[in-house]
Amino acid sequence: MSKYSIHQEFLKEVKIALQIEFPDMRIFDQHVGMFNTMQGRPIMIGKKGMADMFGLLKTPYGLMYIQIEIKTGSAVQNKDQKIWQKFIESMNGVYIVVTDNKPIKAQIEVIYEWTIRIIESAHRARISSNTSKGNIQ
Repeated sequence: MSKYSIHQEFLKEVKIALQIEFPDMRIFDQHVGMFNTMQGRPIMIGKKGMADMFGLLKTPYGLMYIQIEIKTGSAVQNKDQKIWQKFIESMNGVYIVVTDNKPIKAQIEVIYEWTIRIIESAHRARISSNTSKGNIQ
């Protein structure tokens, strides 16, 4: 089996695990690279470093944006992927790397931690807003 086939097969496994663990999440492939139009002209799709997938997870306080990078074998994030990760996190997005050398469920459970952080942050903001208006709850 080729490295590409192994990567694609593991990507499917991760998608299934995410959909089971987070039924309210919608997951989309994110293709990046040079492709040819139907007329044969090259066109760049996406931005170097973007993760393999992205997800939108419904929370009580809105959508959570999640980038999911898949790594198989001995593969590690490259420089562009690390830059993209920092960008996503600077925008309060969630970025996770899922590898095939650890149980998938243990790696995706970090999404729960991020959800709790977002809910707590929204709750603190609501309390702060009410307190500044004189509405203490």
